[in-house]
Amino acid sequence: MADQPARVRIAPSPTGDPHVGTAYMALFNKALADKTDGQFLLRIEDTDRTRYVADSEKQIFEALRWLGLNYHEGPDVGGPVGPYRQSERLPLYKDAAEQLVASGKAYKCFCTNERLEALRKIQQAEKSKHQGYDGLCRSLSPEEVARNEREGKPYVIRLKMPREGDIVVADKFRGSVSFPASDQQDAVLLKSDGFPTYHLANIVDDHAMGITHVIRAEEWIASLPLHHELYKAFGWQEPVFAHMPLLRNKDKSKISKRKNPTSLLWYRDAGFMPEALVNFLSLMGFSMPNDVEIFSYDSFLSEFSLDKVNLGGPVFNLEKLLWLNGEYLRRLPPEALAERIYNHVKLLMGREREFADVPEEEQPKDTFLKDFEQKRRRWSRRLAELAPVLMRAYEHQRGMFLSVMPLVTERLHTLCEAADYLPMFFVSDFALKPEDFAGKKTSPADAKKA
Repeated sequence: MADQPARVRIAPSPTGDPHVGTAYMALFNKALADKTDGQFLLRIEDTDRTRYVADSEKQIFEALRWLGLNYHEGPDVGGPVGPYRQSERLPLYKDAAEQLVASGKAYKCFCTNERLEALRKIQQAEKSKHQGYDGLCRSLSPEEVARNEREGKPYVIRLKMPREGDIVVADKFRGSVSFPASDQQDAVLLKSDGFPTYHLANIVDDHAMGITHVIRAEEWIASLPLHHELYKAFGWQEPVFAHMPLLRNKDKSKISKRKNPTSLLWYRDAGFMPEALVNFLSLMGFSMPNDVEIFSYDSFLSEFSLDKVNLGGPVFNLEKLLWLNGEYLRRLPPEALAERIYNHVKLLMGREREFADVPEEEQPKDTFLKDFEQKRRRWSRRLAELAPVLMRAYEHQRGMFLSVMPLVTERLHTLCEAADYLPMFFVSDFALKPEDFAGKKTSPADAKKA
Protein backbone atom coordinates (compact mmCIF):
# COMPACT_ATOMS: atom_id res chain seq x y z
CA MET A 1 0.00 0.00 0.00
CA ALA A 2 1.40 3.42 -0.95
CA ASP A 3 2.21 5.91 1.80
CA GLN A 4 -0.45 8.51 2.54
CA PRO A 5 0.45 12.04 1.41
CA ALA A 6 2.56 13.65 4.12
CA ARG A 7 2.21 17.26 5.27
CA VAL A 8 5.52 18.38 6.71
CA ARG A 9 7.11 21.67 7.62
CA ILE A 10 10.21 23.47 8.72
CA ALA A 11 9.77 26.33 11.14
CA PRO A 12 12.92 28.45 11.43
CA SER A 13 13.17 31.56 13.56
CA PRO A 14 14.36 34.78 11.86
CA THR A 15 17.16 35.46 14.34
CA GLY A 16 20.19 35.65 12.01
CA ASP A 17 21.68 34.13 8.88
CA PRO A 18 19.78 31.05 7.63
CA HIS A 19 21.51 28.01 9.12
CA VAL A 20 22.85 25.00 7.23
CA GLY A 21 20.88 22.88 9.71
CA THR A 22 17.68 24.48 8.40
CA ALA A 23 18.55 23.30 4.89
CA TYR A 24 19.37 19.82 6.23
CA MET A 25 15.93 19.53 7.84
CA ALA A 26 14.23 21.13 4.84
CA LEU A 27 15.78 18.55 2.53
CA PHE A 28 14.50 15.53 4.43
CA ASN A 29 11.07 17.08 5.02
CA LYS A 30 10.76 18.00 1.34
CA ALA A 31 11.87 14.51 0.31
CA LEU A 32 9.10 12.89 2.34
CA ALA A 33 6.51 15.29 0.90
CA ASP A 34 7.71 14.72 -2.67
CA LYS A 35 7.93 10.96 -2.20
CA THR A 36 4.32 10.73 -1.00
CA ASP A 37 2.82 13.45 -3.22
CA GLY A 38 2.28 15.51 -0.10
CA GLN A 39 3.00 19.12 0.86
CA PHE A 40 6.05 20.84 2.30
CA LEU A 41 5.37 24.01 4.33
CA LEU A 42 7.52 26.87 5.58
CA ARG A 43 6.39 28.52 8.80
CA ILE A 44 8.22 31.44 10.39
CA GLU A 45 8.38 31.24 14.19
CA ASP A 46 8.93 34.90 15.04
CA THR A 47 7.32 35.33 18.46
CA ASP A 48 10.68 35.92 20.19
CA ARG A 49 10.90 39.60 19.34
CA THR A 50 14.03 40.16 21.45
CA ARG A 51 16.07 38.04 19.00
CA TYR A 52 14.25 39.05 15.82
CA VAL A 53 16.49 40.20 12.92
CA ALA A 54 14.66 42.23 10.28
CA ASP A 55 16.35 40.84 7.14
CA SER A 56 16.52 37.25 8.35
CA GLU A 57 13.13 36.16 7.04
CA LYS A 58 13.92 37.35 3.52
CA GLN A 59 17.28 35.57 3.68
CA ILE A 60 15.55 32.31 4.64
CA PHE A 61 13.37 32.58 1.54
CA GLU A 62 16.39 33.35 -0.66
CA ALA A 63 18.52 30.53 0.73
CA LEU A 64 15.85 27.87 0.29
CA ARG A 65 15.11 29.04 -3.25
CA TRP A 66 18.83 29.05 -4.08
CA LEU A 67 19.06 25.42 -2.96
CA GLY A 68 15.95 24.43 -4.91
CA LEU A 69 14.21 23.42 -1.68
CA ASN A 70 10.95 25.01 -2.75
CA TYR A 71 7.93 24.79 -0.48
CA HIS A 72 4.27 24.48 -1.41
CA GLU A 73 2.98 26.85 1.29
CA GLY A 74 4.62 29.67 3.21
CA PRO A 75 4.58 33.38 4.11
CA ASP A 76 5.73 34.51 0.67
CA VAL A 77 3.72 32.03 -1.42
CA GLY A 78 0.52 31.78 0.62
CA GLY A 79 -1.60 28.71 1.18
CA PRO A 80 -4.91 27.48 2.61
CA VAL A 81 -3.93 27.42 6.31
CA GLY A 82 -2.16 30.77 6.68
CA PRO A 83 -0.99 33.08 7.94
CA TYR A 84 2.39 31.36 8.09
CA ARG A 85 4.04 33.77 10.54
CA GLN A 86 3.41 33.09 14.19
CA SER A 87 3.31 36.81 15.00
CA GLU A 88 0.16 36.97 12.85
CA ARG A 89 -1.51 34.07 14.69
CA LEU A 90 -1.36 35.31 18.31
CA PRO A 91 -5.12 35.12 19.06
CA LEU A 92 -5.06 31.38 18.26
CA TYR A 93 -2.51 30.70 20.99
CA LYS A 94 -4.30 32.74 23.64
CA ASP A 95 -7.57 30.97 22.89
CA ALA A 96 -5.87 27.57 23.01
CA ALA A 97 -4.24 28.29 26.38
CA GLU A 98 -7.50 29.52 27.88
CA GLN A 99 -9.22 26.41 26.53
CA LEU A 100 -6.80 24.26 28.54
CA VAL A 101 -7.40 26.33 31.68
CA ALA A 102 -11.17 25.95 31.26
CA SER A 103 -10.81 22.17 30.91
CA GLY A 104 -8.59 21.90 33.99
CA LYS A 105 -5.52 20.82 31.99
CA ALA A 106 -3.64 24.06 32.66
CA TYR A 107 -3.66 26.79 35.31
CA LYS A 108 -2.79 30.40 35.92
CA CYS A 109 0.45 30.93 37.82
CA PHE A 110 0.95 34.22 39.68
CA CYS A 111 4.45 33.53 41.00
CA THR A 112 6.74 36.53 40.67
CA ASN A 113 10.15 36.46 39.05
CA GLU A 114 11.64 37.12 42.48
CA ARG A 115 10.01 34.01 43.95
CA LEU A 116 11.10 31.86 41.02
CA GLU A 117 14.69 33.10 41.31
CA ALA A 118 14.72 32.42 45.06
CA LEU A 119 13.32 28.93 44.41
CA ARG A 120 16.04 28.26 41.86
CA LYS A 121 18.79 29.25 44.29
CA ILE A 122 17.35 27.05 47.05
CA GLN A 123 17.13 24.05 44.71
CA GLN A 124 20.71 24.57 43.59
CA ALA A 125 22.00 24.99 47.15
CA GLU A 126 20.18 21.85 48.30
CA LYS A 127 21.16 20.00 45.10
CA SER A 128 17.53 19.07 44.77
CA LYS A 129 16.73 16.23 42.39
CA HIS A 130 13.80 18.25 41.04
CA GLN A 131 14.94 21.49 39.43
CA GLY A 132 12.36 23.95 38.17
CA TYR A 133 8.92 25.16 39.09
CA ASP A 134 7.43 23.56 42.21
CA GLY A 135 3.76 23.81 41.23
CA LEU A 136 2.75 26.26 43.97
CA CYS A 137 -0.11 27.80 41.97
CA ARG A 138 -1.33 24.45 40.66
CA SER A 139 -3.61 24.02 43.67
CA LEU A 140 -4.98 27.57 43.93
CA SER A 141 -8.73 27.62 44.49
CA PRO A 142 -11.02 29.40 42.01
CA GLU A 143 -11.56 32.10 44.64
CA GLU A 144 -7.81 32.70 45.02
CA VAL A 145 -7.38 32.89 41.26
CA ALA A 146 -10.27 35.36 40.95
CA ARG A 147 -8.87 37.54 43.77
CA ASN A 148 -5.42 37.65 42.18
CA GLU A 149 -6.96 38.67 38.86
CA ARG A 150 -9.05 41.42 40.53
CA GLU A 151 -5.86 42.76 42.08
CA GLY A 152 -4.28 42.91 38.63
CA LYS A 153 -1.51 40.46 39.37
CA PRO A 154 0.28 39.33 36.21
CA TYR A 155 0.23 35.62 35.46
CA VAL A 156 1.44 32.99 33.08
CA ILE A 157 -0.45 29.87 32.04
CA ARG A 158 1.21 26.54 32.82
CA LEU A 159 0.38 23.02 31.67
CA LYS A 160 -0.40 20.43 34.33
CA MET A 161 2.18 17.75 33.66
CA PRO A 162 1.78 14.25 35.16
CA ARG A 163 3.80 13.73 38.34
CA GLU A 164 3.99 9.95 38.53
CA GLY A 165 5.02 7.13 36.24
CA ASP A 166 6.66 7.49 32.84
CA ILE A 167 5.73 9.50 29.78
CA VAL A 168 6.23 7.23 26.77
CA VAL A 169 6.40 8.74 23.28
CA ALA A 170 6.92 7.01 19.93
CA ASP A 171 9.76 8.17 17.69
CA LYS A 172 10.01 6.91 14.11
CA PHE A 173 13.73 6.20 14.39
CA ARG A 174 14.08 5.21 18.04
CA GLY A 175 10.86 3.41 18.88
CA SER A 176 9.30 4.10 22.29
CA VAL A 177 11.19 6.73 24.27
CA SER A 178 10.46 6.89 28.00
CA PHE A 179 10.75 9.94 30.28
CA PRO A 180 10.17 9.86 34.08
CA ALA A 181 7.28 12.19 34.87
CA SER A 182 9.10 13.30 38.02
CA ASP A 183 11.78 14.93 35.84
CA GLN A 184 9.25 17.24 34.18
CA GLN A 185 7.93 20.56 35.37
CA ASP A 186 4.71 22.41 34.65
CA ALA A 187 5.85 24.30 31.56
CA VAL A 188 4.76 27.84 30.74
CA LEU A 189 2.46 27.95 27.71
CA LEU A 190 1.43 31.61 27.65
CA LYS A 191 3.66 34.36 29.01
CA SER A 192 2.42 37.33 31.04
CA ASP A 193 2.69 39.59 27.98
CA GLY A 194 0.22 37.38 26.12
CA PHE A 195 2.83 35.86 23.83
CA PRO A 196 3.00 32.07 23.59
CA THR A 197 6.06 30.03 24.37
CA TYR A 198 7.63 28.09 21.53
CA HIS A 199 6.02 24.85 22.67
CA LEU A 200 2.40 26.04 22.70
CA ALA A 201 2.65 27.85 19.37
CA ASN A 202 4.43 24.92 17.77
CA ILE A 203 1.79 22.35 18.71
CA VAL A 204 -1.19 24.63 17.97
CA ASP A 205 0.21 25.46 14.53
CA ASP A 206 1.18 21.89 13.64
CA HIS A 207 -2.36 20.77 14.46
CA ALA A 208 -4.06 23.68 12.67
CA MET A 209 -1.90 23.15 9.59
CA GLY A 210 -2.53 19.41 9.44
CA ILE A 211 1.11 18.38 9.90
CA THR A 212 1.39 14.59 9.75
CA HIS A 213 5.13 14.17 10.36
CA VAL A 214 7.47 16.29 12.48
CA ILE A 215 11.00 15.69 11.19
CA ARG A 216 13.43 17.72 13.26
CA ALA A 217 16.86 17.58 14.92
CA GLU A 218 17.49 15.21 17.81
CA GLU A 219 18.11 18.13 20.17
CA TRP A 220 14.30 18.40 20.38
CA ILE A 221 13.92 14.92 21.89
CA ALA A 222 13.96 16.52 25.34
CA SER A 223 10.75 18.38 24.39
CA LEU A 224 8.89 15.20 23.46
CA PRO A 225 7.18 14.65 26.85
CA LEU A 226 5.82 18.20 26.89
CA HIS A 227 4.65 18.03 23.29
CA HIS A 228 3.08 14.61 23.86
CA GLU A 229 1.20 15.89 26.91
CA LEU A 230 0.02 18.97 25.03
CA TYR A 231 -1.49 16.86 22.27
CA LYS A 232 -3.09 14.70 24.94
CA ALA A 233 -4.49 17.72 26.82
CA PHE A 234 -6.06 19.13 23.66
CA GLY A 235 -7.38 15.72 22.61
CA TRP A 236 -5.58 15.94 19.27
CA GLN A 237 -3.87 13.15 17.37
CA GLU A 238 -0.14 13.72 17.48
CA PRO A 239 1.98 13.53 14.31
CA VAL A 240 4.72 11.03 13.63
CA PHE A 241 7.85 12.27 15.39
CA ALA A 242 11.18 11.60 13.67
CA HIS A 243 14.32 13.10 15.20
CA MET A 244 17.27 13.38 12.81
CA PRO A 245 20.89 13.17 13.98
CA LEU A 246 22.62 16.52 14.47
CA LEU A 247 25.23 17.80 12.05
CA ARG A 248 28.58 17.64 13.84
CA ASN A 249 32.08 19.08 13.64
CA LYS A 250 35.07 16.80 13.13
CA ASP A 251 35.45 16.50 16.92
CA LYS A 252 31.81 15.27 17.11
CA SER A 253 30.59 18.46 18.80
CA LYS A 254 27.46 20.14 17.48
CA ILE A 255 28.22 22.09 14.31
CA SER A 256 29.40 25.62 15.13
CA LYS A 257 30.61 28.56 13.08
CA ARG A 258 34.08 28.60 14.68
CA LYS A 259 34.71 25.09 13.33
CA ASN A 260 32.43 24.96 10.28
CA PRO A 261 30.57 27.60 8.27
CA THR A 262 26.93 27.50 9.37
CA SER A 263 25.38 30.26 7.24
CA LEU A 264 23.81 29.16 3.98
CA LEU A 265 24.67 32.56 2.53
CA TRP A 266 28.35 31.82 3.20
CA TYR A 267 28.15 28.80 0.89
CA ARG A 268 26.38 30.79 -1.80
CA ASP A 269 28.90 33.65 -1.62
CA ALA A 270 31.84 31.22 -1.57
CA GLY A 271 30.73 29.82 -4.91
CA PHE A 272 29.36 26.42 -3.96
CA MET A 273 26.85 24.92 -6.36
CA PRO A 274 23.45 24.43 -4.71
CA GLU A 275 23.18 20.95 -6.24
CA ALA A 276 26.47 19.96 -4.60
CA LEU A 277 25.41 21.25 -1.18
CA VAL A 278 22.07 19.41 -1.40
CA ASN A 279 23.94 16.25 -2.44
CA PHE A 280 26.30 16.68 0.52
CA LEU A 281 23.45 17.24 3.00
CA SER A 282 21.74 14.11 1.67
CA LEU A 283 24.86 12.13 2.58
CA MET A 284 24.64 13.43 6.13
CA GLY A 285 21.57 11.30 6.82
CA PHE A 286 21.31 8.81 3.99
CA SER A 287 23.37 6.26 2.07
CA MET A 288 22.72 5.47 -1.56
CA PRO A 289 23.04 1.90 -2.90
CA ASN A 290 26.61 0.80 -3.67
CA ASP A 291 27.93 3.76 -1.66
CA VAL A 292 27.38 6.15 -4.57
CA GLU A 293 28.38 9.64 -3.40
CA ILE A 294 27.49 11.89 -6.33
CA PHE A 295 23.80 11.93 -7.22
CA SER A 296 20.96 14.26 -8.11
CA TYR A 297 17.99 15.11 -5.93
CA ASP A 298 15.79 12.98 -8.20
CA SER A 299 18.09 9.98 -7.69
CA PHE A 300 18.04 10.58 -3.94
CA LEU A 301 14.25 10.80 -4.01
CA SER A 302 13.90 7.53 -5.93
CA GLU A 303 15.65 5.71 -3.06
CA PHE A 304 14.35 7.80 -0.18
CA SER A 305 12.48 6.35 2.78
CA LEU A 306 12.45 7.36 6.43
CA ASP A 307 13.25 3.72 7.18
CA LYS A 308 16.63 4.18 5.48
CA VAL A 309 17.77 7.26 7.41
CA ASN A 310 21.16 6.84 9.12
CA LEU A 311 21.26 7.71 12.82
CA GLY A 312 25.04 7.92 13.19
CA GLY A 313 26.41 11.36 14.04
CA PRO A 314 27.09 12.87 10.59
CA VAL A 315 30.38 14.81 10.39
CA PHE A 316 30.15 17.98 8.33
CA ASN A 317 33.50 17.83 6.56
CA LEU A 318 34.25 20.98 4.56
CA GLU A 319 37.15 19.29 2.77
CA LYS A 320 34.81 16.63 1.42
CA LEU A 321 32.26 19.25 0.38
CA LEU A 322 34.98 21.11 -1.53
CA TRP A 323 35.92 17.90 -3.32
CA LEU A 324 32.27 17.22 -4.14
CA ASN A 325 31.70 20.75 -5.38
CA GLY A 326 34.76 20.49 -7.61
CA GLU A 327 33.36 17.29 -9.12
CA TYR A 328 30.09 19.08 -9.90
CA LEU A 329 31.94 21.99 -11.51
CA ARG A 330 34.01 19.67 -13.70
CA ARG A 331 30.87 17.97 -14.98
CA LEU A 332 29.50 21.23 -16.35
CA PRO A 333 29.90 21.94 -20.09
CA PRO A 334 31.87 25.14 -20.83
CA GLU A 335 28.72 27.17 -21.55
CA ALA A 336 27.14 26.22 -18.23
CA LEU A 337 30.33 26.83 -16.23
CA ALA A 338 30.80 30.23 -17.85
CA GLU A 339 27.23 31.20 -16.98
CA ARG A 340 27.71 30.08 -13.37
CA ILE A 341 30.89 32.13 -13.06
CA TYR A 342 29.19 35.15 -14.64
CA ASN A 343 26.24 34.95 -12.24
CA HIS A 344 28.60 34.53 -9.29
CA VAL A 345 30.63 37.58 -10.27
CA LYS A 346 27.38 39.51 -10.64
CA LEU A 347 26.36 38.38 -7.13
CA LEU A 348 29.60 39.74 -5.63
CA MET A 349 29.77 43.00 -7.61
CA GLY A 350 30.03 46.08 -5.38
CA ARG A 351 30.51 44.05 -2.20
CA GLU A 352 34.30 44.40 -1.79
CA ARG A 353 34.04 45.69 1.79
CA GLU A 354 32.15 42.61 2.94
CA PHE A 355 35.18 40.48 2.19
CA ALA A 356 37.81 42.48 4.06
CA ASP A 357 40.21 40.47 6.21
CA VAL A 358 39.04 39.94 9.80
CA PRO A 359 41.07 40.19 13.04
CA GLU A 360 42.81 37.05 14.27
CA GLU A 361 40.47 36.68 17.26
CA GLU A 362 37.44 36.54 14.94
CA GLN A 363 38.86 33.91 12.64
CA PRO A 364 37.77 30.25 12.76
CA LYS A 365 39.46 27.88 15.19
CA ASP A 366 39.76 25.07 12.68
CA THR A 367 43.07 25.32 10.79
CA PHE A 368 41.70 24.16 7.44
CA LEU A 369 38.67 26.45 7.64
CA LYS A 370 40.84 29.40 8.71
CA ASP A 371 43.09 28.93 5.68
CA PHE A 372 40.18 28.52 3.28
CA GLU A 373 38.30 31.49 4.72
CA GLN A 374 41.31 33.76 4.22
CA LYS A 375 41.57 32.66 0.59
CA ARG A 376 37.82 32.93 0.07
CA ARG A 377 37.84 36.53 1.21
CA ARG A 378 40.74 37.35 -1.11
CA TRP A 379 39.10 35.60 -4.08
CA SER A 380 35.73 37.25 -3.44
CA ARG A 381 37.31 40.69 -3.05
CA ARG A 382 39.08 40.33 -6.36
CA LEU A 383 35.97 39.14 -8.20
CA ALA A 384 33.96 42.02 -6.72
CA GLU A 385 36.60 44.54 -7.80
CA LEU A 386 36.95 43.10 -11.31
CA ALA A 387 33.23 42.42 -11.81
CA PRO A 388 32.68 45.09 -14.51
CA VAL A 389 35.63 43.81 -16.56
CA LEU A 390 34.77 40.12 -16.23
CA MET A 391 31.07 40.65 -16.90
CA ARG A 392 31.88 42.70 -19.99
CA ALA A 393 34.18 39.92 -21.20
CA TYR A 394 31.38 37.37 -20.82
CA GLU A 395 28.87 39.61 -22.56
CA HIS A 396 31.07 40.84 -25.45
CA GLN A 397 33.88 38.28 -25.77
CA ARG A 398 31.78 35.16 -25.26
CA GLY A 399 33.87 32.98 -27.57
CA MET A 400 37.10 33.75 -25.77
CA PHE A 401 35.41 33.45 -22.37
CA LEU A 402 34.17 29.96 -23.26
CA SER A 403 37.57 28.93 -24.63
CA VAL A 404 39.12 29.65 -21.24
CA MET A 405 36.76 27.36 -19.34
CA PRO A 406 38.59 24.07 -20.09
CA LEU A 407 41.80 25.70 -18.84
CA VAL A 408 40.38 26.60 -15.42
CA THR A 409 37.81 23.90 -14.71
CA GLU A 410 40.31 21.31 -13.45
CA ARG A 411 41.62 23.80 -10.92
CA LEU A 412 38.31 24.91 -9.42
CA HIS A 413 36.73 23.69 -6.22
CA THR A 414 34.45 26.73 -5.88
CA LEU A 415 33.37 29.43 -8.30
CA CYS A 416 35.19 32.16 -6.40
CA GLU A 417 38.53 30.44 -7.13
CA ALA A 418 38.12 31.71 -10.69
CA ALA A 419 39.64 34.91 -9.29
CA ASP A 420 43.05 33.24 -9.52
CA TYR A 421 42.74 32.45 -13.23
CA LEU A 422 40.35 34.67 -15.19
CA PRO A 423 42.11 38.03 -14.67
CA MET A 424 45.20 36.94 -16.63
CA PHE A 425 43.01 36.55 -19.72
CA PHE A 426 40.77 39.61 -19.44
CA VAL A 427 42.46 42.25 -17.27
CA SER A 428 44.87 44.39 -19.30
CA ASP A 429 47.04 45.52 -16.37
CA PHE A 430 46.95 42.12 -14.66
CA ALA A 431 49.93 41.42 -12.40
CA LEU A 432 50.45 38.58 -9.97
CA LYS A 433 50.79 39.46 -6.29
CA PRO A 434 52.59 37.37 -3.65
CA GLU A 435 49.29 36.53 -1.95
CA ASP A 436 48.06 34.99 -5.20
CA PHE A 437 50.39 32.10 -4.45
CA ALA A 438 48.92 31.42 -0.99
CA GLY A 439 47.92 27.79 -0.72
CA LYS A 440 49.92 26.82 -3.79
CA LYS A 441 53.26 25.00 -4.04
CA THR A 442 55.02 28.31 -4.70
CA SER A 443 55.12 30.45 -1.55
CA PRO A 444 54.61 34.23 -1.31
CA ALA A 445 58.30 34.52 -0.37
CA ASP A 446 59.30 32.65 -3.53
CA ALA A 447 57.03 34.90 -5.55
CA LYS A 448 58.84 37.98 -4.28
CA LYS A 449 62.17 36.52 -5.38
CA ALA A 450 60.91 35.71 -8.87
